[in-house]
Amino acid sequence: MALAASEIPDEFPAAVEAYLSGEGIDADGALIPPDAVPAVDPAQRIALARRLARVERRRAERRAATEAEVARLQHWLAEEDTRDGDIAARLRLVLEAVFGEMRERGEVRGKTLALPYGVKVAAHKQQDLWEHDDAPLLEWAQRSAPAFVEQRPHLRWGDLRKAASATADGGAVLAETGERIPGVTVQRRGEAVTVKWEEAGE
Repeated sequence: MALAASEIPDEFPAAVEAYLSGEGIDADGALIPPDAVPAVDPAQRIALARRLARVERRRAERRAATEAEVARLQHWLAEEDTRDGDIAARLRLVLEAVFGEMRERGEVRGKTLALPYGVKVAAHKQQDLWEHDDAPLLEWAQRSAPAFVEQRPHLRWGDLRKAASATADGGAVLAETGERIPGVTVQRRGEAVTVKWEEAGE
């Protein structure tokens, strides 16, 4: 039989409310005081679920609003930055051309032109650009220069995990041979209880 809304409490006993608000929680927050668990009856269970739904809905609404605002700001930033970046790139090209003409006329000594507003134009030597095609180069290196070819061993952990069995002392052995596998520890874990929330109204 479904409970009427008026039968579902809005508030819990003081000890429960104190725990939910974060008061008197131990250092790691893992232990729930005995008096922080309300009576196990339908009304209390529904009240807990409703409180959780309201909290999660507030979190979801804040995240959605924040994400929308962040997306708007990122879009604005990208547009403004692209526009000014294009202008800055064209200004640099013009300044490079001016610098080149000034050097040709002998109006610049050395390789640097200092301008107001913190702008400096400078010429500098570039390293040669080397390009390579991996496939033919690797084939040649394996044949003629093997010292420059890396041989990297790769552990197939997923396959090894399927072929291994846990031992009582927290280790592992290769199931087929029983040989102990070094470097592997197994932490036994029991059941996990999860509480999920999905938008479903009240």
